[in-house]
Amino acid sequence: RAYDRAGQADSAQMLYQQFVERPSYLLSYDAAHLAHGYMRLGQLYEERGERDQALNYYGRFVQLWEQADPEFQQMVEEAKTAIARLSSEPRGL
Repeated sequence: RAYDRAGQADSAQMLYQQFVERPSYLLSYDAAHLAHGYMRLGQLYEERGERDQALNYYGRFVQLWEQADPEFQQMVEEAKTAIARLSSEPRGL
């Protein structure tokens, strides 16, 4: 998250990618951070115009948190909105 806050999106994306693909298997640690990683990767890939990757990570976020407590449902809805928006965009060549 430090790279993200420093505006270093490339480094942040690389580290989020490493984290979500190799979680620590410590449920207490991963539970909070994995969802954030999925959502942020969806956003970063969307910003880069990499639609398929963005859809993948937004979808993983929704799958993980779809049954989350009501206080987190706004984030789930944001991800679902992004999925709908990206799914309706025409595919590039």
